[in-house]
Amino acid sequence: EDYAIFASICENLSRQKGFELAGSSPLIQEVLSTPPNQHLEARLFVAQYKGKIVGGLTVLRCGQGLHYIWGATDRQYSKQQVGKAIQWKVMQWAALNGITRYDLEGIDPDVNPGVARFKREMGGREVWLYKSHAKPLNLRGKFLLLAGKVSGRLS
Repeated sequence: EDYAIFASICENLSRQKGFELAGSSPLIQEVLSTPPNQHLEARLFVAQYKGKIVGGLTVLRCGQGLHYIWGATDRQYSKQQVGKAIQWKVMQWAALNGITRYDLEGIDPDVNPGVARFKREMGGREVWLYKSHAKPLNLRGKFLLLAGKVSGRLS
């Protein structure tokens, strides 16, 4: 039930801000339903305000590293700083579980300055990575790469 509410918040935010969600609700739900093991674990963290879920985020633990996957907050609760509260809870959980690195997975100050500012406020270190390149390994890969370029999802 928490997940359905969280997914709805994500979808509403994407409509309000005019961006397409990376991934899909069924995909994230499948990832979250996978049983954790010593190497891999997916978790959903939610924030409540007066008993109502107003935001959340999903993370993926890979060994001692943690990766931010998907998150959103209900914008009408922005004064309560829901996003920061969730991030600090994730960091507390990470520290208690021996996780040594938390990757917030990129910023783009030109396209999304609000998210860039928010992530920088978390106090981490920015790491610049070179642009990735896709190399198809077979005919199916070539077709998918072409489809990604035509759709504008890959450059």
